[in-house]
Amino acid sequence: MSQYAVIKEDARANLCAHDPDLPGGVSAGYSVEEVVANIHGPIELRVASMIEHGADVPPPASQVVPVEVAS
Repeated sequence: MSQYAVIKEDARANLCAHDPDLPGGVSAGYSVEEVVANIHGPIELRVASMIEHGADVPPPASQVVPVEVAS
């Protein structure tokens, strides 16, 4: 089992999420819990598709690191 970083973004009416290590899978939801739960399917489908087509599945490489700046 692998843990991929998921980027959550505010899309005004809802939230969206994607994984920078596995482009192509996105998710939407109205709460953080919903959007995170919804991203599991696209990630699993992307990995399964890559395996089925003989592509190398990239290992998790992205990390989310908060950076504090003066505002």
